[in-house]
Amino acid sequence: MRYDKFKEIHVIQILQGFLAWRYGTADNIEIFDMLVKEKRKGYGTQLVRILLEELKETQPQLLFGFTKKNNVVAQCFYSSLGFKLTSEMGDNLLFWQNYKNLYEKIKQTKY
Repeated sequence: MRYDKFKEIHVIQILQGFLAWRYGTADNIEIFDMLVKEKRKGYGTQLVRILLEELKETQPQLLFGFTKKNNVVAQCFYSSLGFKLTSEMGDNLLFWQNYKNLYEKIKQTKY
């Protein structure tokens, strides 16, 4: 089977949860599933930090996150990281953030 980075799913897992992502169009990154068993303890940010390190060599331009309209916790999480609401798609919301800005916010250092 031919490798297709646009379909391949990557998972980052820690004891407290996981983050699933894949390459989207134009090598942008899509975070499409995230489960953190212990919410509001910094584990979601830890997972994003690991993702940013994994992507440092490829330097994508944007990261996108998807969540349900009724998932207020996820919406607050994305907003706290500087993600901007970009569109509504049925029952879902799409958030985006520039990779470099997110890296600087999470790492608290210049890229």
